[in-house]
Amino acid sequence: ETFADIILFWFPFYYSLKFGFLIWLFLPNVRGAQYLYSHVILPFFVKQEKRIDEAMDNINKSIGSDDDEAADDEDDEPKKDK
Repeated sequence: ETFADIILFWFPFYYSLKFGFLIWLFLPNVRGAQYLYSHVILPFFVKQEKRIDEAMDNINKSIGSDDDEAADDEDDEPKKDK
């Protein structure tokens, strides 16, 4: 946000609106955070669930192949006696 100050300075009431938005999120009587989560964040993740799972599977496969190679290299090293 410090870097963006140069740009945000030109938007009137940016900090006032940001403060109001944060108050709306935090106040328990309006439940802004719950509304934002249930109406924006959750539907987005439900819609993208398949893509997220596929990406995680690809990451796990690539990490798993590296772990298998590292485990093979460790088995080749002789064990040291204490």
